[in-house]
Amino acid sequence: MSERSVADLQRDLGLSDGKLALALGVTRQTVRNWRCGRKCPHFAQQAMTWMMELRRLDPANDNLPQAVRVKL
Repeated sequence: MSERSVADLQRDLGLSDGKLALALGVTRQTVRNWRCGRKCPHFAQQAMTWMMELRRLDPANDNLPQAVRVKL
């Protein structure tokens, strides 16, 4: 299975750089760097893929951390 790009995962999750950064515990600049082609650590790719899988299993599931959900 090939890894999806960060830009594709972010678009499918429907999250801005700031909200994705908050969900992953990194800075917006880090997310922007990943989206623009810098190497994204495997753990972050896995976390985004996990969020997509939870959403696929239950579309009503807001699988983001509480701190992010409150601000959406």
